[in-house]
Amino acid sequence: MKLMTCFTLIILLGGGTPFDKKESDFHLIKESKGIKLFSRNFKLPDGEITRELKAEYLVRCSSDKLLKLIENENYSKQWLNGVKRIYTLNKPAKNCWYTYMEYQLPWPFNNQDCILKYTLTTHTNGYIIDFVSMPEYLPAKEGIERITHLQGRWTIITRPDNLCKVSYSAYTADKAKYPRWVADPIVQENLISNLSAMKKMAERL
Repeated sequence: MKLMTCFTLIILLGGGTPFDKKESDFHLIKESKGIKLFSRNFKLPDGEITRELKAEYLVRCSSDKLLKLIENENYSKQWLNGVKRIYTLNKPAKNCWYTYMEYQLPWPFNNQDCILKYTLTTHTNGYIIDFVSMPEYLPAKEGIERITHLQGRWTIITRPDNLCKVSYSAYTADKAKYPRWVADPIVQENLISNLSAMKKMAERL
């Protein structure tokens, strides 16, 4: 199970830049533990068809506290299953920070890591946090596979009923190492499990 846990973040299927696509492109594929999981297909610049996953949930928590769960590694490492280490490398501005993450995989597989650049945009009713991998930011470590392309977005919106809607989506241009029929059920379950843990943590803050 731990082998596939990191796939929640690193094989979310595809390249390109899907965030400008219509939200209606998504279709619901699973709902569990208060988390809705969606999927959509889109065409890559090279013409290949791939897809993106997105997860959403509602929680009674302030947008500021939810941002803290994402930005502060002391919180995020408590709900991110399968992450061996996570820490902030640099914060050049209030709305920008770089994070290192290493994913724990069992023998005989190598651990994987990535460096993510986060960019925060503040809105009147919440936040958008875009992230993109920066593989050249640090030299690769021996025995650890570097994730070279990962891009995604967190969206946190406060609704009129004071519930927050949290949305997470991500995709990668790195080639998946396992067939979709093997990976999909475990990817989906781990994404739901992680966000369910995040939701419970937010409700306790």
